[in-house]
Amino acid sequence: MNRYWQIALAVLLSLASACNKYTSVKPESKDLDGIYRPTLGTQALFAKQGYGQTNDISIILHGDGKFELHNMPDCWLSSLRSVDLPHKLYDSGDGEWVITDNGMDGNDAWGATFEFHSTTNLVSIKKEMKAIVVVGGTMFKKEKAPYILNFFIGEPDGSPLCEFHQELPVKK
Repeated sequence: MNRYWQIALAVLLSLASACNKYTSVKPESKDLDGIYRPTLGTQALFAKQGYGQTNDISIILHGDGKFELHNMPDCWLSSLRSVDLPHKLYDSGDGEWVITDNGMDGNDAWGATFEFHSTTNLVSIKKEMKAIVVVGGTMFKKEKAPYILNFFIGEPDGSPLCEFHQELPVKK
């Protein structure tokens, strides 16, 4: 392959990888503030797995570090489930969130870690884990608002990716 084709291929691969790039500059929590709703693809994934109600799912991040989770299909915490198969029910809860660097190999990739204060309505959690639940491994995409919040159902290798788009808060 001649040198010009190698350069063109390298540029093309760089552009393609930039489309799936995770947030590399630490965002301010006020910029992540908003309601995150599942994309149509994520809603279709949940529906395919047997969850009929997919239009009321939301993750609300508040700029003060608090969050709310509403009507999340119970398959989302597969590693913490009380049984191998989800119940086809929905999780809700609240707590605090922090911005975390979830990058690997020296690469910054910013995401969030959620600490639930209220786990009463988390049907997917094992009873012995009800005292405190911390969920990490989520990632943000894009370098500015509106952001995309994503996470894998189960382990990252070969598991479905769920994406939630940020709806910006209404300016007062």
